[in-house]
Amino acid sequence: MRKLFLIVILLFAGAQAARAENVTVELVSDHVDITTGFNGTTLGLFGVRANRGDIAVIVRGPLRTMSVRRKESVMGAWINRSFETFKAVPSYYNYALSRPLEELTTAEKLAEHGIGPENLRFNKPDTTDKRRIEFREALLRNKRMQGLYPAEPGAIKFIGPNFFRADFYIPANVPVGEYEIQTLYFSNGILRDSKTNTVRVAQVGGSARINDFAHNNSLVYGLMCVLLAVFAGWFSNRVRRG
Repeated sequence: MRKLFLIVILLFAGAQAARAENVTVELVSDHVDITTGFNGTTLGLFGVRANRGDIAVIVRGPLRTMSVRRKESVMGAWINRSFETFKAVPSYYNYALSRPLEELTTAEKLAEHGIGPENLRFNKPDTTDKRRIEFREALLRNKRMQGLYPAEPGAIKFIGPNFFRADFYIPANVPVGEYEIQTLYFSNGILRDSKTNTVRVAQVGGSARINDFAHNNSLVYGLMCVLLAVFAGWFSNRVRRG
């Protein structure tokens, strides 16, 4: 609570500067620590706008190259027959708006700034390839099922006429790395200002040690997992037999 109070004080103190810059933002925390018992958290942001413009806040995780595969029936067996690869895909994506997406700005500007998952173009922004579009939609569906992309935008919550906050849920399966938080200020559909902050998502403590061991000693880690699974099966069987 003390940190939130300090953030609000800083935002009030910077309100005069915000009139010149259109928007000022502060993060509740600039890091997310993933521990052994991590089951998700909330990333919070406070801001102040100079006038009654519109706000969009976008959170992007580290960019990855991802492939989407499609199973097809071959002689009665379902196997992966076709795939598409996409580059520069945000491993995590979320966003919040102060007004509905279609009222924020033009479709061209939404695509230019990647506002909304449907406006993410990855490495081929102008493709009209039907096959690639189908694979792209499958990628978005998979991300939503994993909880890494939203089904709907979040809402910008106004504390006062010009002071606002936005909250984003960070799930337990979130990828580690540096996250970019972009705050866009629109007036009459025109982008007037933008601010970019970063948040570091990293494993700490026992979780970090396990992760390092798994990456640096993959063979040993794999064998330990197999042995543990065998022991768990043997032990549960012994318990059932009394």
